[in-house]
Amino acid sequence: MYESDCRGCRISQGLQAVRGNIIIELDGDWVLNHYGGDEGFLGWLALQPKFHRMDFPDLTPKELASLGGNIARIAKALRHCWPDRFADLIERVYVVYFFESAYDDPPTDFHMHIHMIPRSRKMGEGKSGSETPSAVAAWKTSCLASQPWFPDAYRTRNGAREEEVRELMDCLNLHLASQQRSSHRQCQ
Repeated sequence: MYESDCRGCRISQGLQAVRGNIIIELDGDWVLNHYGGDEGFLGWLALQPKFHRMDFPDLTPKELASLGGNIARIAKALRHCWPDRFADLIERVYVVYFFESAYDDPPTDFHMHIHMIPRSRKMGEGKSGSETPSAVAAWKTSCLASQPWFPDAYRTRNGAREEEVRELMDCLNLHLASQQRSSHRQCQ
């Protein structure tokens, strides 16, 4: 069920620290944490199966059945938690799955994870005149936080905004828990 040398397994089991120090357990054996890569920014989340899986065909029927519902609940919760803190609306939540570890030399045995990346109105402000917000955000997402015009309030590189990450994850945790309780009550 777990691979001791897999960073994703260590994260899903709470054995490795994540940005904000909060891992949210979701329906169907999924977990959510704030993405910690240097290209990330505030609100960039990582959704992964709790148990060691490398690709979609490896998911159990339970994991597959809950994936879409979890994505929808996370996007809704992110939109709910965001405006209170930043007076900014999320316009899109990108859902992206890369199998980047296959290209490592040698290939790494890293757990599958799905990136959930918000794009708010302020994230597109300040761009150069020829770039539209959707073109900047959608295809250049990993470069957004490195742009000089990107809002400083959302930068998380080198541990910046740790308190804001923790507050956002606390809000997401509360909102997702209430959504799960509500959905479980409807099923009974």
